[in-house]
Amino acid sequence: MATTFSRTLRSLRADNFKGSSWLVFLGLVALIFWFGWFFLAQILIYATSQSASVQSPTRATAVFPLSEAARLHPGQIARLQLDGLENNPYGTVTGRVSAIEQTAQGLQVSLDLQPAPGTPFQLQSAMKGAVKIEVEQASPAALVLRAIGFSPTGQIFTLEA
Repeated sequence: MATTFSRTLRSLRADNFKGSSWLVFLGLVALIFWFGWFFLAQILIYATSQSASVQSPTRATAVFPLSEAARLHPGQIARLQLDGLENNPYGTVTGRVSAIEQTAQGLQVSLDLQPAPGTPFQLQSAMKGAVKIEVEQASPAALVLRAIGFSPTGQIFTLEA
């Protein structure tokens, strides 16, 4: 049996739609927070090298590709992850870039290391590892624009394989 139109209108007037209104409000709040994160959050971008070696307890060198020349400069923060100590809290040593030289193998980057106080071992020559150097910070929006070939500064990037 069909419901009459007047009964349908009465039931619509009786319903206050509170539950739906709250869900729409919560969805808008979540969307605002997501947009805030997308445009304002800063993500660290690293240049990495798998060929680093310790020269002395306070110095290390690493070789980076020549393509990183524009992004690397003295004073940047670096992290040396020693081979075999990946899960050890003392296996990562922080430092700063002190010098950059162009060689036949690539860019040779010298690091001034600052071992953490209380490290249970001494850094020794010929210890090997990987280096990560913080080269920039970018928002997720800037990374998406860069991935599709545009830059927030108006430059157009070409993606190389």
